[in-house]
Amino acid sequence: MIVADILLLPIALWISLSLRLSNLWPVQYWFANLWIIALMPMLSIPLFIHYGLYRAVLKYMGYQVIVATVKAVTLASLCLGTVLMFVRDVYFPRSTIMIYWFVSILVIISSRYIMKSILYLREPVKKPIGLYGAGEAGSQVVDNLRSSSEYVPVALFDDDPAKWGTFINSMWVYSSNEMGEVIKKKDIKLILLAILGITQEKRRKILHNISKYPVEVRMIAGIDNLISGDYNLQQVQSV
Repeated sequence: MIVADILLLPIALWISLSLRLSNLWPVQYWFANLWIIALMPMLSIPLFIHYGLYRAVLKYMGYQVIVATVKAVTLASLCLGTVLMFVRDVYFPRSTIMIYWFVSILVIISSRYIMKSILYLREPVKKPIGLYGAGEAGSQVVDNLRSSSEYVPVALFDDDPAKWGTFINSMWVYSSNEMGEVIKKKDIKLILLAILGITQEKRRKILHNISKYPVEVRMIAGIDNLISGDYNLQQVQSV
């Protein structure tokens, strides 16, 4: 992706100049500012590396990639603006930087999702699965499920209001009260309980709540071994 970004950043700059000048072919500005064209990848690529854009696995990338891209492009744009403040006689509209900021974010993020679609288009369809429990165990189960050839995690549910509307391991956490709507929207047929140290009373309460919906419920056998890594996806049982 580094090579792709080196090519995409100048394209983003070209688009930005074209939008700013209402000119699809701003050649006079382009050749007058070749050093800026070379500078943008030099500023941006190290920041992309720093924020982990090249460590993210395309198949499982989530909102973190968007956040990292915004941070990196923002810093790179600020650096360019600072450089232009101290360089005189530059034939370059300063307002282009703001347009470039937006365009480059759009281009970089879009390129990731397009590449993801191309690479994983032919993968077999996996069954969407929901997880009840957005704690350490739930996060670990999400990691393991992402390597499954049969299931794909699509939602986390939890009773803790502090976790509602947050992301756990790139997964959105929903209130248990939203379960019916989410199950229908995401076509979930299986809910996996992933809660450490759950009491029988708490378990009965959760099962009673889930029983309202047309889904199968399973629980991981030996859930307490999850954190130590002594666990595999076959260790599930119906409840």
